[in-house]
Amino acid sequence: MRVWYRILAAFLALLLLCVCIGVACVMLKIPYSIDLNGTADAILESRTGLWVTAVSLPILALLCGLVIFVRATKKVPPPPTTALIQTTDIGSMVITLAALEGMAQRHIRATPRIKEGETQLELVPEGGIRISIKLSVLPDTPLVELCEGLQQSLKAYIQDHSGVAVQDVSLMVANAGALPAPTPPTVV
Repeated sequence: MRVWYRILAAFLALLLLCVCIGVACVMLKIPYSIDLNGTADAILESRTGLWVTAVSLPILALLCGLVIFVRATKKVPPPPTTALIQTTDIGSMVITLAALEGMAQRHIRATPRIKEGETQLELVPEGGIRISIKLSVLPDTPLVELCEGLQQSLKAYIQDHSGVAVQDVSLMVANAGALPAPTPPTVV
């Protein structure tokens, strides 16, 4: 929901709440501190005032409901899950992002000094894909060389094997710590 829809919904809800509290106070003859020289009493005691109140409150409530509930239930289209490889005279060729992610994972696992890598792919509006990778590497790994080499080799691998343009390869090294200590075997 956009910000101005939220502001409008909050304003209408507060306005409706104030009007309802005011009408309830007048109808229940609860004294209130604002003296409008009997204006509210005069409006509600006349037949026209009752009709205006009886029609305006449901319309205001309906308007609040439309803004809040109809806008909140608007379906957002799901993000695309395929990337365009090529368009020919006969038709087009696409590949799923899951297939591209599998290719990227296979390439990352084949790279020495990397323990694991989590990939995330997204389509770029200009065409192609953007790859984000979160890496865990072995200790004492030269990170600059590893990252530069992985960026270049992964981009070339995906472009050569799938035909999809790779616009960006972002890497984040999340763990470059020591290997966990081996657990001694248990004797039963």
